[in-house]
Formats: sequence, C-alpha cells, structure tokens
Amino acid sequence: NSLTMVAGENVSAGGVVVALVEDRVRRCAPEHVLPTVYLLDSIVKNLGGVYLDLFARGLVPTMAAAYQRAPDEPTRAALLRLLGTWPGLFP
Repeated sequence: NSLTMVAGENVSAGGVVVALVEDRVRRCAPEHVLPTVYLLDSIVKNLGGVYLDLFARGLVPTMAAAYQRAPDEPTRAALLRLLGTWPGLFP
C-alpha cells in the first residue's frame, strides 16, 4: 500500500515509476515476482489515469516475463487469476 501511495504522490514521474516496476519484475528474485505484479495491479486499480496508459504499453512483455520467472505452478496460477481481474481495465 505504501508503494502505491508513493506512486500516487509521484504521478508526474509516472514513466519512471512504471519503468522501475517493470524492471523489478524482470530482475527480482523469482519469489518476489508475484508481489511485484500485485504492486502493478494496486497502482492501476487504485490510481488509474496515466498509470493505465503507461503500464499498458509494456504489459504483454512484463506479464510474459513474470509468468516465465514464476518459481512454481501455484505462483503461475495466481498470476493467471490476477489477469482474470483485468478485463476492461486497460485501454
């Protein structure tokens, strides 16, 4: 929640925030992939606006990286459940 609040306080630097989250998905330890994607989810659902557009630009490669890096099947299943909450969310 606090990282979502930080993103909300820094909308003017939204591109940097999005780049950092996307980079974190690709570089964090596999067991941190799901919490990082949950952060992405929290930002777009709670803040929306510019973050929806910015995350949408790299969403497919970011989620593909998350799925590939997931450490186990339960984590992959959680990622797929999360994707199921996004219909109509992104432009």
